[in-house]
Amino acid sequence: MTDSGLSRLDRLKAAIGTENMPPKLPQYTPTERSHKKTLISHLPTIEQHFTTSPNLAKSTNPPTSSVKKSSPPVAMASCNHVEPDTSFHPRCGELAPRGIFFIPFIAVTKFCYTYVRHEHQQDVASALFDAGKIWMRKWDLFFIWNEHCPTGVPMIFICDTQFQVLINDINNAVPHANVWSVEKLGERHNGLVLDFDDIPDRYRPRYLGQSTSKDQYSHWANFLDSSHAVNDGAAEFPGYESYYQMLEAAHQVNRGKGKNKRGGRRSGEPKLTGGCGMGDLKRAQRMLGLAPSDEGTIEASFNNLSISKFSSANPPPFPFEQDVVIIAFDCEAHERYSKAITEVGVAILDTRDLHNLPPGLNGQNWQEKIRARHFRVEEFKNHTNNEFVRGCPTKFDFGESEFVPTGDLPSILTSCFRPPYSNKKFNPQNDDANPRNLILMGHDVTQDIHYTRSIGFDPMNRANISKIPLDTADLFRAYTHSSNKTSLGNMLREFDLVGWNLHNAGNDAVYTVWAFLAICVAHTVKAWGGDVAFSLRG
Repeated sequence: MTDSGLSRLDRLKAAIGTENMPPKLPQYTPTERSHKKTLISHLPTIEQHFTTSPNLAKSTNPPTSSVKKSSPPVAMASCNHVEPDTSFHPRCGELAPRGIFFIPFIAVTKFCYTYVRHEHQQDVASALFDAGKIWMRKWDLFFIWNEHCPTGVPMIFICDTQFQVLINDINNAVPHANVWSVEKLGERHNGLVLDFDDIPDRYRPRYLGQSTSKDQYSHWANFLDSSHAVNDGAAEFPGYESYYQMLEAAHQVNRGKGKNKRGGRRSGEPKLTGGCGMGDLKRAQRMLGLAPSDEGTIEASFNNLSISKFSSANPPPFPFEQDVVIIAFDCEAHERYSKAITEVGVAILDTRDLHNLPPGLNGQNWQEKIRARHFRVEEFKNHTNNEFVRGCPTKFDFGESEFVPTGDLPSILTSCFRPPYSNKKFNPQNDDANPRNLILMGHDVTQDIHYTRSIGFDPMNRANISKIPLDTADLFRAYTHSSNKTSLGNMLREFDLVGWNLHNAGNDAVYTVWAFLAICVAHTVKAWGGDVAFSLRG
């Protein structure tokens, strides 16, 4: 055989010599392979291996000196597995109280990756989410399980108060993250913050239990007794379409697809909560003692709650949150020259004056606690608007009008935002030592803020004032579930309140507080099934 007829292996042997070839390895017989397979089949599983060798994880870790540390060490749970308490809470299935928002829980567990700015995500995750830390917090869980649920399995939620605590912890741990409040997140992100107050009890959230681990959550979610499910063939009820949209939006948020990356609502999507003032309405009710505060867990609220219905003939059942002074104001401008302010009205309500005082039907008992002032600009004292609206600057119904030069108006208005807040009973020692929390309010309040800024007075430039003013136009839209703005006069009529001499700035400021109180009290009556009924005419 010639070289050209040699195989590649033979040519290789001829070139390097057979003495340089590696030793020939023995081949396994079928019997040996079968024996190997039998040995492998008898090896313990990973779970069995860690159960019988609890220190394995520690022994197989590389030496600390050989690992380059790129971040602070994270405290890990012990390798000794502790079974979570998966028994269901005795009150599992109990209807959740009204007056709170609900947030899809799975969305919360990955919140840092979907709602925190990218440059801060890893810092937030390392501080509060990674290594199972987000699951180890105490979460009061609620569930909805009916045929309206998009997945056919229980949907799990937490309450807005615990969500806000998490947000506060994020902002404390990573201040530059500057995560929005629950109310603002609800306004900007469809499906993240949900309100079920107006849904029939049969379809509202129910208590699941307090979870402190992922295993505990998973067991409850997977093994919840089917007797808690509502099986009625997805029956229709008033508002069921909005209800289904809320659940579908919550499902999308859990999947990480509900976030509006441009910070606003997607075209065509419903505003499920916030945006029309629902978050502000709940906040306002807490300030007036008409809704539970953020303190404590929902489980504690279940145990301490002593009312099942609300009566406006009784004092508010809850603590007054933040101990606020509410300052409503209204501006009237020259109809031909909008930069010229002709009147400013200020109405002040100190919530301390409402303690132990029943609000009365639509808050009418509280109206007497309003302190009002009416300022007329001297330069326009002879002017009355009459082309577009019928002005009545001479008909202030809640006191005496005060004439002020335009140049003095900023300092006069500033005094209204300081003690004694137009109160004749003034204790300088006490009031100056303890600054009060202030809430600015108006009807279409943004326009009034613009007016006052044009004369050199910015009502929002106060260290002790909330940066989120209240707007009765938005509060009323939230109460009525309407997308349209309502005039102050029409709003008063809806609550059977009579507003005389509208378009007087002093009167309008007072009527704004009337409307505010009526909305808050009426919504509480409706939410709690109160014995003082109220319904819009129609």
